[in-house]
Amino acid sequence: MTIGEYSFWRMWTLTTGTLVQLMNLSAFWSILAQLLGAMKPIMSGVTVQPATSSATTNKADRVGLTPHIFIGTSFVPPLYPWLLCRGTQRAENRKKYDQARQEFLTKPKPPEKSHNYSGCRTGRAVVVSKAALCQVPPMGKNLSYTAVGLDRVHHRRRDNAWIAGRLADEKTRIVPVWQDRSLISPGAATIEGTPGDTPKAVLLGGKQKQVLLAEADHVTLLGLDGDIAYFAADISQADETARDALAGAGEFHDLRRVGALMAGPEAALLAYARGLMYWHRRHVFCGLCGNPTESHDGGHLRRCTNAGDPHNHFPHTDPAVIMLVSHDNPHGNGPACLLGRQSRWAEGMYSTLAGFVEPGETLEEAVAREVLEESGVRVTNVEYKASQPWPFPSSLMLGFRVRAETAEIKIDDREIEDAQWFRPEEVRSFGEWCAAPSGGAPGGVSPVLGKAGGAHAPAGEKRLPRKDSISRWLIEGWLEDVGCGK
Repeated sequence: MTIGEYSFWRMWTLTTGTLVQLMNLSAFWSILAQLLGAMKPIMSGVTVQPATSSATTNKADRVGLTPHIFIGTSFVPPLYPWLLCRGTQRAENRKKYDQARQEFLTKPKPPEKSHNYSGCRTGRAVVVSKAALCQVPPMGKNLSYTAVGLDRVHHRRRDNAWIAGRLADEKTRIVPVWQDRSLISPGAATIEGTPGDTPKAVLLGGKQKQVLLAEADHVTLLGLDGDIAYFAADISQADETARDALAGAGEFHDLRRVGALMAGPEAALLAYARGLMYWHRRHVFCGLCGNPTESHDGGHLRRCTNAGDPHNHFPHTDPAVIMLVSHDNPHGNGPACLLGRQSRWAEGMYSTLAGFVEPGETLEEAVAREVLEESGVRVTNVEYKASQPWPFPSSLMLGFRVRAETAEIKIDDREIEDAQWFRPEEVRSFGEWCAAPSGGAPGGVSPVLGKAGGAHAPAGEKRLPRKDSISRWLIEGWLEDVGCGK
């Protein structure tokens, strides 16, 4: 045997001998499996809960070698060098681990976030369910009619027994709708400048709830907020005398008159109810066969009574794009935005351009088409900003910021009455749509624009769109971005 063959044989003998010894150490394989399992969630960011049922884990626990790993808000004890520890040191490390784990398990959990409806006339504050969709923050901060704050409990909509139980529950609240109007606290101020108190939603419970449900034409489950269920009920068939009797101390108002002055969650709740009741009233007959339709799935489906071929009808919303068009220097005097107006709007009001999405086109294509059709301006860099439910009557407004490639304006007078480029300082000089006439009570001053105008402003004065609209939100966002927001 040569020296090289001897060296190779000696190395092979030592290696295989070591491997054989390791194979006899079940604890080694237990440790290796546990460490590999622990490293996987660290690399992927997935939470791993402690395993306590498997034989491998239990055995490793007994020798003090289980590397429990928790990610995020979970327990992450320091990884002591247990693999090199024996006897007393291993016992001490195990004691430290047990102590740290016990501290984590007994640590009080933070309180659940609550969604305060105390501003409603019911005077109740309720807790938002962990599953509530409102926990996803809206992309558009401070947009009216967004973040309704309810878990829509889709899985409960077909459970008629559960729905009946909720309707009978004394904690349940009803959101009444009468001819697209919402029930508001009496003496409320309006955006036209009518003086009064801050508007609040009136939600009915108790005996009032039962009386109203008996008279309602349509009832729809809106969702849960904690353990409180909310339903919308339409009483549009009631005459004014019956309406006032059902309303109790409240008054029915067009939500557009008061929504901008209300607390955000309340306005969103009323908008949600209004949109669904509008859909119900316009689908009492099947659009395909003409047969009457009936409500199903907690009010989120209407099915026609055609026995041979029943058709299903679901609530729908019409997507519309709305965009602020900006240009760096359309007239040689700095940045400007493109605003237009329709003849049917309030005198002097200018707004961002908008239009409905047509079949067969993307949102980006709809943005470019609408701007070109209405103003003759070509745009690029279509950037999505936020969306807003707009149940007046049934739209979803999808807000964008776009950059103009051309500056020349050629309006389509069938679409709009006028369109102009406005510099930031010009926009800041616009009057406030929601303010009262001169000498009247002000309806509010924009924190960005800092100027109040009037609902009946002087002839020729230009005014901003409504405070509760995404158009206004887009304009104010642009002013802030160009440094003219204050």
